[in-house]
Amino acid sequence: MTVFYCPLPSLQDLQRFNRFFIDKEEDSVIKLQALSDRIKAATAPEDLQALKAELVDFHGEMVLLLHWSLLNYAAVVKILKKHDKRSGLLLRAPYLANVLQQPFYSTSIMSRLVKNAEEHINSLVVKQQQAASPQTPPPATAAAAGVEADEAADLAAAEVERAATPPPAAAAAAAPAGLATPTQPAAAAAAVARAESPPPMA
Repeated sequence: MTVFYCPLPSLQDLQRFNRFFIDKEEDSVIKLQALSDRIKAATAPEDLQALKAELVDFHGEMVLLLHWSLLNYAAVVKILKKHDKRSGLLLRAPYLANVLQQPFYSTSIMSRLVKNAEEHINSLVVKQQQAASPQTPPPATAAAAGVEADEAADLAAAEVERAATPPPAAAAAAAPAGLATPTQPAAAAAAVARAESPPPMA
């Protein structure tokens, strides 16, 4: 009876996985740092939109790389399971113990990059909303502006009142004889009345 063995992933295969994953990981760390520096300096709406698009693409690449790592691990598990079934050997447990120590299976750094990219995208959305919204004065400034407006209205009303009130001399000249003007004291009005009254009959 012919027995077909399923070949195990060789050490060279694992090394090739590791080199690819490590290179991608290092490039991703450098790229995210560069994007983070650009985000801090960006203020124009078009720059914010361009950075947001780059971050979305970067986030997608990181998610795909995470999936690539998981798919490679799942493929190794299936190959080992088929090998043990056909050969009768139990190599899956010790072989997987070695695979779990390989860099391509350690995704902690890549997961952190994905989370940081999501945080940067959220911060860019907030900055875009702030750039698009009109600038409103702070409450203290608005209150001060209201106080100044009230004071200006009071001053204007006072000016109108002063313009409508004649000076004392003009008021005295225009008033009929014997009548006290608002600026004449009561004693002066009484003296005028006595002077104009006819003397008593003898």
